[in-house]
Amino acid sequence: MRRVTRHPSDSTADALYSPDPAPGRLSGRRAGFIDGVEQFDAEFFGISDTEAAELDPQQRLLLMTAWEALEDAGYPPGQLHGATAGVYVGACTRTTRSSSSTPG
Repeated sequence: MRRVTRHPSDSTADALYSPDPAPGRLSGRRAGFIDGVEQFDAEFFGISDTEAAELDPQQRLLLMTAWEALEDAGYPPGQLHGATAGVYVGACTRTTRSSSSTPG
């Protein structure tokens, strides 16, 4: 389910809130949340647990949405295997959490 609501009560959003925008602070108390993003089936997509843990939720949603689009278009699983076909996507993320830039 997609919705815009207050940050979940278990988040640190209240501690980070500031009415004055500043680096590392949140200037809003509401955000968009997508339920069930943690239910991503990495094995289905041939992704290791290690790699899946590093995937941005947006990347997970992109994979699931692309698969659903193929199903909705009537392509049976495996029909494109070995075919000269491609899916091209340009994407980037902006996040304050990045394990690759964390010292140690």
